[in-house]
Amino acid sequence: MSENDPALAATPGTGRRLARSGALLAVATLLANVLGYVLVLVLSRLLAPGDYGAVAALLNLAVIGFVPALAVQLVAARQTARETARRGSPVLADGRLGMLGLAAGAVVGLLVVVTAPLLDGYLRLGGPWAAVALGLSLIPAGGAAAAQGVVQGAERFGRLSLLLVVAGATRCLGGAGAAAAGWGVAGILGGVLAGAVVTLAVSVAVVPGAFRAPRLPGLTGLGRDVVSSMTSTAGLLVFVNLDVLLARHDLPAAASGLYAVGSLFAKVTFWGPAFLATLLYPRMAAPAGRDRAVAAAIALTAGLGGAVVLLTWVAGGRLVGLVAGARYTELGRTVALFAALGTAFAVVQVLIYARVAVADRRLGVAAWVLAAATVLAVQVEQPRTVAQLVTTVLAGACALVGVGLVLERSAVGALLRRPERGARPGPGMSPDVPATGHRRR
Repeated sequence: MSENDPALAATPGTGRRLARSGALLAVATLLANVLGYVLVLVLSRLLAPGDYGAVAALLNLAVIGFVPALAVQLVAARQTARETARRGSPVLADGRLGMLGLAAGAVVGLLVVVTAPLLDGYLRLGGPWAAVALGLSLIPAGGAAAAQGVVQGAERFGRLSLLLVVAGATRCLGGAGAAAAGWGVAGILGGVLAGAVVTLAVSVAVVPGAFRAPRLPGLTGLGRDVVSSMTSTAGLLVFVNLDVLLARHDLPAAASGLYAVGSLFAKVTFWGPAFLATLLYPRMAAPAGRDRAVAAAIALTAGLGGAVVLLTWVAGGRLVGLVAGARYTELGRTVALFAALGTAFAVVQVLIYARVAVADRRLGVAAWVLAAATVLAVQVEQPRTVAQLVTTVLAGACALVGVGLVLERSAVGALLRRPERGARPGPGMSPDVPATGHRRR
């Protein structure tokens, strides 16, 4: 069976199976995100604003450091989806992918360890050990990401859901437990490191084939694919997490803590709909019907984000008080700006995944350019308030959305075009898209 075979998309029951998988993945993603927010909420209540700002900056830096691992996950998903389509059954054994994940994590992790003294000075951490623990945690995280990519590409969303929940739970327990024990910033990052090691162990147990002795032929080619995908994933995650680092450096310490709390609402609207891009990514990598898959992901992501923006505009102050406590309620309706920022980045994530699925790096390059332009704008503007900084970053994010929509204009057309009468395409499938292997630009 070919990966371009329309029958692969139109099998009876495909829609119901995809809907069930989407519901399961949505619940797992929600639970994993809730656990992540539980961690930051515990930290915001147990730590002084200055210490919380330091931990928040490091956790955002960890997301940036996760870029190579995410690139491995997307390459593993694409590789597994194509091999699964070619063989007609799920393929869960390719030891090259686990090796790539661990190697990618080691490269960036050791870089963080080496530069820990510099990070200590820039972020005012009070010592290098927190940054060292952060760097070491990226190594097992790379291996776990490879395992997630394998089950994602094989559309084994039950296993993927399990791995996502385990990752969120171990991270939450490790970090929150260290904070409750009073171990300080370095101890909290040490707890995060312990959680990453446990997550890798579970990943090896769930997807052992990804960590077997690898077949060396083709390893170099996969490595090149990972480097290529990193251009886009790095641009996305750097841009998404840049603002908290800028806030820690450019705003007063107390204001950086205030900004960190506001950024929680941006992360809710960014990570909340992420399951949609994850669910539809294997279909974005298949030429047949990719436009409808991309269009569906864009529409649903924007709709969910818009609902959060409206909610935060109406009840921003009360939500902040409920989430982080009374000392942060001065954020008020400013949280709606954070929600809008998260929504813009969530749409960008869909567009980035769609371009990575066809090996197109242009949107990734645009993300780097606009991230650099945003940093420059912040340095020129010298914002002194939370609202000024988040507005500047939001402008850059909206510009990136515009670039992505232009690159995916055929998917935008599919979103606006009504299906022909009598047509019954499968989920994410478009009957008007030729089943060829050519890229859609």
